[in-house]
This record gives sequence, C-alpha cells and structure tokens, in this order.
Amino acid sequence: MANRASPSGIAAQERHKVLSKYKEEDSHHVLEYLRYMIGEDFDTNGNMDNFIRQLRNGVKLCQLMNALQPNIIRKINIQGSDFKLMENIGQFTTAAIKFGVENNELFQTVDLWEGRNPHQVMCTIVAVGRKAMSKGLPGIGPKEAQENKREFTEEQLRAGDTVIGIVRVLPLLPSNPPRILPLPSPPLPPLRSLPSTSSPPLPSSFSAPHILFLYLPQVFRQATTRAPTNPA
Repeated sequence: MANRASPSGIAAQERHKVLSKYKEEDSHHVLEYLRYMIGEDFDTNGNMDNFIRQLRNGVKLCQLMNALQPNIIRKINIQGSDFKLMENIGQFTTAAIKFGVENNELFQTVDLWEGRNPHQVMCTIVAVGRKAMSKGLPGIGPKEAQENKREFTEEQLRAGDTVIGIVRVLPLLPSNPPRILPLPSPPLPPLRSLPSTSSPPLPSSFSAPHILFLYLPQVFRQATTRAPTNPA
C-alpha cells in the first residue's frame, strides 16, 4: 500500500466514517464467491487487511470476469510493476461495465490499491454477482429487479385521454388542526335591588283616611309651589 501521511481533522473523521461501513461477514461471503468462481483456494477471512491483500493486485477480479464471460479480459498481469498491477483493476471495472454493471456501482482504483474504501470494492463485486444472477449464472447478493414493461393498445390510450381530472382546491391546513376552546366568560355580578324613586309600599292595615292623611300635605306643598300663571 502506498505510503501516505495519516489524515487528520475532518479528513480523519471522513475516513473513519467510510471505513466504519465495512462488514467482515459480508466480505467473507464475497471472497468465498470469488474462490468458488475462479476455482482457487485462498484465505477467505473477512478482516479488512486480508480482504485488501487478496484483491489488491486485481488478478482475482480479472479472473472472476473471465469466469462469468470468457475472454472479456484478454491479458491479466500476474506480476510486474505497480502500474501493471493497477492496470488489472482498471480492466476489471471496464469489464464490469461491459457486463452490465452501472457506473455508480463501481469503485475507484485507489479504493482498493490504497485501501481507502474496501466497502465500495465489496459492493462492486456484489453488483457483478447480482448481474450474473440475472443472466442465469452463479451470483451473490439480492436478486436484481426485473423490468415490468407493459403494452397498451391505441384504444386504451385514447380512453385515458377522455378522463377529466378533478382538481380539489383546499386550504393548506395541518392534518391535526389545533382545537380552539372558547374563553371562559367572567362571572356576572350579583343582582342588586335598585333604589326605588317611588314611595314605599304602605302596610295593608292602612285605611283610606290614613292614606289621605299621609299624602294630603305633599299634595298641598306641590300646589302651593307651582308657579303662578299670568292672566290672559
């Protein structure tokens, strides 16, 4: 592996985040799949160091592609300079694209050669195995989804044009609108009897002469205080 300064700060955090995705059990299954396909016995321990060591020169990856599609890779560099061995990795990714793997499922050369992202290396091999299963070959990983293409007749297409869409215009309200409770009314003050402007009621025992005796002085005062009228 190339000698590089250890990352620090944010770079170290990002590297730790990438490496934390690596699962030894999954990598062990990937190496077992390679061992089965190329017919070679080697250490399939899933720890990260062994995974990178077994695949770093790209030889086993190229052998896998030739096992799935013979002669898809014409020449494999078994030994040589670092450049020649890195070339094997490039040949593998190119062959994977020809085999039907999407570009976004491939790993970069440095992910394997420098051990930057072994998890992505494993995912690429699983993508190759998934594509192999869709072609009826031995594979690994979940089954690839199949296209469910549907054909419609001209009559069915014309019938769809006659359907009028119903547009509902509704105010944007929350799904659970808040419940608005009425404010409590202030308590009413107790009723008070208003002062009476009239004379107090008379006892029922009073007779007519008594009433006349009580009210006669008042009538007399009102008569004497009335303003005199001017003679015509």
